Amino acid sequence: MSTIERAMKRLAEMSAQNKREGQATASANVPVASDPELPEIASAEEKIPPFVDDKAPHYTSSSFSVAAEESPAENARPLPSRPTIHPHSQIELRDWAARHGMDLGATEKRQMIECYRHIKRPLIINAEGEGRLASRFSNRIMVTSSLPDEGKTFTSLNLAISFAAERGKHVVYIDTDMVHSSLPDTLGIEVEHGIVDYLEGENLSLNDVIWGTDFPNLMILPAGRSHAYSTELLAGRNMRGLLTEIEESFESDVIVILDTPPLLASSEAATLARFVGQIVLVIEAGNTAKDDLCDALAMIDKGKLAGFVLNKYQQPGNPTAYGYYRYSA
Repeated sequence: MSTIERAMKRLAEMSAQNKREGQATASANVPVASDPELPEIASAEEKIPPFVDDKAPHYTSSSFSVAAEESPAENARPLPSRPTIHPHSQIELRDWAARHGMDLGATEKRQMIECYRHIKRPLIINAEGEGRLASRFSNRIMVTSSLPDEGKTFTSLNLAISFAAERGKHVVYIDTDMVHSSLPDTLGIEVEHGIVDYLEGENLSLNDVIWGTDFPNLMILPAGRSHAYSTELLAGRNMRGLLTEIEESFESDVIVILDTPPLLASSEAATLARFVGQIVLVIEAGNTAKDDLCDALAMIDKGKLAGFVLNKYQQPGNPTAYGYYRYSA
């Protein structure tokens, strides 16, 4: 029992005793200080109001002063409410994942699953603030490539699925390729509204444009229709606001994966690189030219480069290893 509670109990007991004895005791004479563990209390009725129903007095941690009922104590501020996301539709992603070697429910070890476990681990360590790229935005991971058709979207989706296997984390995959998005064809979905419509401010909420999946902690935000000023939209305040809204919508940690257009094919990827803390660059084995790779690297902050994913790598002497992903930090 705290000192305050003992004082209040002592006052209540003495008040009841005085009433029984028919004595009128002035508040200034209530001998609450007779207990050596209790502090001196002058004018007890002024300092400690009676406890009536649920109107409990608000005490500060440093004194017995009581704040007025209409003015709550400064250290009793209500916690801010968090928005919640309610996707408007659901994508059956498990079947797609199983067809591409990412069946997370398989009992036997699958080569693709193990590859992505190796890829994601340093990314998670950075996102949790313990790795070499730990920063304020290290939970935001951009996946890009030098040129089109190097496997960027395939890599991004598989990485998102692998992240979804983590306990206590949510994953939001954002398709930011507003000109040549391959996501609808890849997943077999028809997108009415996407990130373009949200960023244009067409009175759409995040719930109107985001999709759920049959992975409970994985959501997908498609790009939607193409837009002539996609770079300007992605560079604006609404994009920053979107990322903040997503992060504030979850009580637990959230990983945001941005699937961006190729660095050398458009300016969107370099624009989005400002908003992330980690960048993963996809390289197509046997096809990406060294000069193209160097040009792509010149467009991003090397301090955010988490590593490379070598896509479509065929292990010598093992034709079944096609699609093996190698990661280099």
